[in-house]
Amino acid sequence: MNQRILYPKKSLGQHFLADINTARWMVQQANISPCDRVVEIGPGKGMMTRALGEAGAKVFAIERDENLCRYLKKIFSGWTKIEIITGNATHFPWETLADAENPVILVGNLPYNISTQILRHLLLRTHLFKRWQFMFQKEVAERICAKPGERSYGALSVYVQSVTSPALLKVFPPNYFIPHPKVDSALVTFEMLRARKSNPMHNRYFVQIVKAAFSHRRKMLRNNLKILTDGNMERLTELLETAGIEGVQRAQNLTVEDYLHLAKAASSHG
Repeated sequence: MNQRILYPKKSLGQHFLADINTARWMVQQANISPCDRVVEIGPGKGMMTRALGEAGAKVFAIERDENLCRYLKKIFSGWTKIEIITGNATHFPWETLADAENPVILVGNLPYNISTQILRHLLLRTHLFKRWQFMFQKEVAERICAKPGERSYGALSVYVQSVTSPALLKVFPPNYFIPHPKVDSALVTFEMLRARKSNPMHNRYFVQIVKAAFSHRRKMLRNNLKILTDGNMERLTELLETAGIEGVQRAQNLTVEDYLHLAKAASSHG
């Protein structure tokens, strides 16, 4: 096998997991059982794929790199419960592998250059999944898991936490990957929030409000949100009062529920 096929491509943001025991530990953390159906994003050289297969799960490994796909199909040719799929996770048709009645577990070492893009795509489709477990650049993981008032808390935190409950499990130094990334990485697990009647990420008011609120972090909320009422401060004041939120606060001090209340108020005000 040509070694160039196995070498990570910088253009795809590839960093391959280097150790099978680490992969096995990650599978244990994801609570994978033989009855589970698991989708893996970016299998690379198949380290996590092998660990998932050892756990007895039905595995669908989605790889964008066609050369790697050919390699993976060869090394897993005898594994009847592992299927290699050529695809792009940024716009993959997840409905072909899962539905609300048959949700899957999603895992992966996400390419760092498009990790948030993939995540935003998935946030719209949480009904298709039991849980997620992803490796991110540490800084992105901290943003995802940040709480109100923390420096890393921002729009990404609110979007993710409106539909999932994320937790940072462990930080990994560069030597766990090939090639070594220039930053630390972190493993994050996500439990889907099933209690909400609808997915907030489908609510245009919610998405717009969160984006506007964090557009200028040092400004007061009422200054950032006036774009929502075309500068009509009287109408904005009414909206904030309906949601029970003081306009002098800053975006990073509001909880996810605060933003949901704001979206509900905006929806009722038309």
